[in-house]
Amino acid sequence: MSSLIFCDTCGAANQPNQTYCFSCGRALTAGAQKPTPVSAPTGMLAANTLLKQRYRILHTAGKGGMGAVYEAEDTQLGNRLVAVKEMSQQNLMPNEVPDAAENFKREAYILARLQHPNLPSIHDYFTEAGRWYLVMSFIQGETLQKYLAQQGGKLPVAEVLQIGIELCAVLDYLHAQKPPIIFRDLKPTNIMRTPDGHIYLIDFGIARHFKPGQAKDTAIFGSKGYAAPEQYGRSQTTPRSDIYSLGAILYQLLSGRNPTQTPFRFPSLRSQGITVPAELDTLIMGMLDMNENHRPQSMHAVKEALQRITSPAAVTPTTMVPPPAAIHPPASPPKPILAPTQPAPAQAAAANANNNNRGKINWELIRFTVLGIILCGIITFWLDRGTFPTWFRFVVGNVPFRVSLFLVLDIVTLVIALFCGAKFGPWVGLLVGGVGTLVGDYLVFSSSKFGWNWDVRVALAGFIIGLLLRKAHAQPARLRLNAMSALAVTIGTAFASYADLWLRNETFAIATNIFIVYTAMSIVGCWILLSFLWTLSTTTAKSKGKP
Repeated sequence: MSSLIFCDTCGAANQPNQTYCFSCGRALTAGAQKPTPVSAPTGMLAANTLLKQRYRILHTAGKGGMGAVYEAEDTQLGNRLVAVKEMSQQNLMPNEVPDAAENFKREAYILARLQHPNLPSIHDYFTEAGRWYLVMSFIQGETLQKYLAQQGGKLPVAEVLQIGIELCAVLDYLHAQKPPIIFRDLKPTNIMRTPDGHIYLIDFGIARHFKPGQAKDTAIFGSKGYAAPEQYGRSQTTPRSDIYSLGAILYQLLSGRNPTQTPFRFPSLRSQGITVPAELDTLIMGMLDMNENHRPQSMHAVKEALQRITSPAAVTPTTMVPPPAAIHPPASPPKPILAPTQPAPAQAAAANANNNNRGKINWELIRFTVLGIILCGIITFWLDRGTFPTWFRFVVGNVPFRVSLFLVLDIVTLVIALFCGAKFGPWVGLLVGGVGTLVGDYLVFSSSKFGWNWDVRVALAGFIIGLLLRKAHAQPARLRLNAMSALAVTIGTAFASYADLWLRNETFAIATNIFIVYTAMSIVGCWILLSFLWTLSTTTAKSKGKP
């Protein structure tokens, strides 16, 4: 019996007497043999290999069924460290390579547009020597799988809640894209953890366009134990498929049980004697429901549920810190802190000058008010997008706090509002402290809730100090300036902290702890920075010969 003829175009098998392929209609080549998959192993690049005349390979960071990842340095940008992902063509048929290459380009373009604190930044993508490469920011840390093993296979409830909230935030961001991006392969090996506990999602999206290799932990529709039931059928995956995977991860982190060993079997955590809040147990069981319609509706809903759970770790003060602004000393002529007693003629002249200016528009005041608002908006937008490594952590009343550059900039925001309110009046302090931060937050979180009460905190501080020092004509004594700033900060922080009782369903004890800690740190920081800024303003005015 004659051998079958395989189409060079689509790979379909045809009878020996056929001239054209029954599948695609293309002309057949007599004697054509069955196409063999592409053999293109990854992870073979040696150290010091230069890709694209730019990226120098340092060593292989990891290998898997979808390709390999190298640690490299960008020789055109100061030898900064980058991660270069080499995509595998292993097991692709020759006729599938063009489509896979097109999918790679399209997906790389989509990923390059994503900007989120829990996603690595995509810097470049290219092809070289028949392989596809993706260049992204290098993440210093380890996978959640490795970290979990180092901790004995289980993590405290407080830490699990924090990890869950961060994962919900980034997955909600992906699901909100148009069209939505479904992660589909959420598992501990695809999650990176930095030394300070920050979480990143890696290895997503682009891999779904490629056939996997022989890695035992990866399949076409997801990973065994973590993939939702619908990912094994013909139905299309939805955001609720990622919710199931996240539920499996949270379950593993709390129980120490690897879901790959017994997929789809998740008995209640509390029924196994594991100490977790009842609300958390109920939430995770709902996320792991076999019927996707019975799971939570969205990642945003899961995040809110995690934040509502009464637990010491349910509070993440960093996320509630109001967006900071930058210091921009006004150019309006400052007056000395202690005004000398003027003779009667000078007082009369000053009064006449003020009377003559009452009908004129103070363009200088308007310019610096608008400039302050713009700066606050720009810096708030940047801070919402950026990440700030933790300097150190401490706990007060079972509430964990972390100190970082974000906290310092938060205090700077208050100082700007306090300075403007004391120097130019309550309405200027209100506008500078409120409009910029609210607009900046809205631009980033327009599709979800954000901590607007902490933006109002800054505006209230600027407004209140302006009212308290109104009769001082922006010339308060240093002691009075510090006292009034402390009172303004206390009132603003009290509003923000206790507003979370109904905005975030915080307990009174947690809100009180946050109020005490942030008020104390803010007052001390404001005293230092505000005194420095006020002295600088006064010295500058004197050097220019202004009163």
